[in-house]
Amino acid sequence: MRSHRAFTAAAELVDLLVLQTGVDPCTAHEITGIVAAELAGREFAELDASTFASLLRSASARVLGQGLSFDAEAMLRELALERVVATRTGIGGCAPIRVEEMSGQLEAGVAQLLAASERREVAAHFPDRLFREVRAAIGAAKEEWR
Repeated sequence: MRSHRAFTAAAELVDLLVLQTGVDPCTAHEITGIVAAELAGREFAELDASTFASLLRSASARVLGQGLSFDAEAMLRELALERVVATRTGIGGCAPIRVEEMSGQLEAGVAQLLAASERREVAAHFPDRLFREVRAAIGAAKEEWR
């Protein structure tokens, strides 16, 4: 899976900060904003736990005046792109199971449209075909009467 340049797991980091450190959501958003700005243009997937911990401690010190206690390795595992994508299971989410469901629904919809299109095509040509068949039948009947 391709690594991401933008910090697409920002919402997840906010949640982790609230759950793991006990900061309020507003503070977690502020810290996450600083981390996201620091990560701009960098490959998040290539960060090691030490660099991530340093970024997070620096951001929390700017916001709170002190660093936070957290498990950087556990946070990085939770923020891995594959893990984040797998959690997006809401309607229209990008989790593989949702994409498969949407794909199946689209395929079923396409099949219905194709079937309806074929029925319309047949119906559109029905008068011409019926006319030709009736004409041929009349012609055959005339031949028999002669």
